Amino acid sequence: MAPVHSSKGKKKWSKGKTKDKVNNSITFDNNTLEKVKKEIPAYKLITTSVLVDRLRINGSLARKALKELHESGAIKLVSSHGSQTIYIAGNSVIDRVQRPGTAYAGKLGVFRDRP
Repeated sequence: MAPVHSSKGKKKWSKGKTKDKVNNSITFDNNTLEKVKKEIPAYKLITTSVLVDRLRINGSLARKALKELHESGAIKLVSSHGSQTIYIAGNSVIDRVQRPGTAYAGKLGVFRDRP
């Protein structure tokens, strides 16, 4: 009769996936500050995570930069809910003030009366 437990050896546990540590900047240098002022207002969609990813700055710097750009009028607030804020370019063709009784007309970038 064969033994119930064959000796395959001890189970090998995987090390798991390791995530690379990011090295984001914690202060603005002159180069990054110029990028914020010139490039960010040209982005189609602007969020904190977009700035963190593209400029390699930390989240608190990204939020501060967005607030400054919004106050100066370079970007416009679309939605703010909880910790997520969404902005668009300040010179966008989209009418950003949605009036009651109107619906957004998609790619046309205008609001129209609801049927």
